[in-house]
Amino acid sequence: MGGLLPSATLDMVEAMRSVRRLADLDFDVLLSGHGEPIVTEASRRIGEFCRSTDRTGALP
Repeated sequence: MGGLLPSATLDMVEAMRSVRRLADLDFDVLLSGHGEPIVTEASRRIGEFCRSTDRTGALP
């Protein structure tokens, strides 16, 4: 998973809040407006992304 695209995201703080809300759900497929679809274990991968950004402080 590549992460949030600053060129396509007007409000990074709100975008990250949305991603964190997704991490609370259980789903297999994620089709976003930008980037490649995630077609297996999407909720697990979103959770990993959130945990990695929390550890590194890369995003708000």
